[in-house]
Amino acid sequence: MIRLGNFNVVLDACILYDSHIRDLLLRLAEKELYQPIWSNSICEEVHRNLKNRIGDEKSSKIIKIINEAFPEALIDNYCKAINILDDRINEKDRHVLATAICANAQVIVTTNLKDFPNSILKEYTIEAQSPDTFLTNLFYLSFDKVFNSYIEMEKSFKNPIITREELFNRFSARTPNFCNLLKPYLSKNIIKIY
Repeated sequence: MIRLGNFNVVLDACILYDSHIRDLLLRLAEKELYQPIWSNSICEEVHRNLKNRIGDEKSSKIIKIINEAFPEALIDNYCKAINILDDRINEKDRHVLATAICANAQVIVTTNLKDFPNSILKEYTIEAQSPDTFLTNLFYLSFDKVFNSYIEMEKSFKNPIITREELFNRFSARTPNFCNLLKPYLSKNIIKIY
């Protein structure tokens, strides 16, 4: 599926193993606000980190679910691109940039911004953004879709139930600017849920 004029976005492993951020970002990809991209190397890193928290079986299931939901997201022809990258990018992070280059991605969403200096990324017309910046940009791009996706996500937490306040507090810790924009609308709940 092609989304929003080929707006390709690499989701770094640190984004995919944060369950709430992953949930919201993938809901937004389903609404075609962007095309998510990752590689087997990114998925392996997610699996390694998740299995320590939730076990091997559940971790494998999450990777399987996201790959089945977004088969076009998986890019694994980045090996040639990795060879052109020099020591300015840490060896453990080169596969992420190589994936972005091969996918013609415009953005890498990561919490590790220091690992992806924009001075290097601009050579490839790529920008690293925090999840806070990326969600804020999507909020301005398509308020209705972002707000509705957040509400849908909020309503999906049934076992265990997570209250609006709990979820908002979790998001506020990671995405304060996005939450500052979202908060007035949550209190009003003014948008019809589709």
